[in-house]
Amino acid sequence: MKTSTVFNLPRSNQRQRGAVAIIVGICIVVLIGMIGLVVDLGHMFVTKTELQNAADSCALAAARELDGGTDGLLRAENAGITVGGKNNTALQSTPVTIGPENITFSVSLSPNSGYLTRASGAPTNSQYVMCTLNRTGIAMWFMQVLGFGDQTVAAQAVATLAPSQTTCAIPIGLCQQGSTPAPFGFNL
Repeated sequence: MKTSTVFNLPRSNQRQRGAVAIIVGICIVVLIGMIGLVVDLGHMFVTKTELQNAADSCALAAARELDGGTDGLLRAENAGITVGGKNNTALQSTPVTIGPENITFSVSLSPNSGYLTRASGAPTNSQYVMCTLNRTGIAMWFMQVLGFGDQTVAAQAVATLAPSQTTCAIPIGLCQQGSTPAPFGFNL
């Protein structure tokens, strides 16, 4: 058997030196990609959940104030900003910022284009309120190694004060549908 002068290895094995380094390099890239999927997408999922909580509370608080009065939209906007702003994002470290442009109103449950802000002339008899929140510049910790830049996450919520129940779900008593607009539900 012929041997080479370098480390006395057989000639066929000498050609395979360095193959392990290439495989390890590829595995490291795949491993960073998997870690990125878990950590970075998990971070985005948590951010989406935090924004959705803020949007839900904003919409519910704003809908509570929609009574058709002349100042109803202003009260709804202020309630949505106040209550929704009590939520945090960025892993509960940064308060959510909600402005009047994030709260829109409509007289019907329509596609997003049918909603108007109070400043752009939303009707005073609006029955639906939509809160839309965005968070931009979410840094990717591991995925940036693979070329992914900062990401954006958005959340929307729509609420109204109309009754959502058409039949009595309580088998113990007899229910009658309450009158609209108050008390918005069923009376026992």
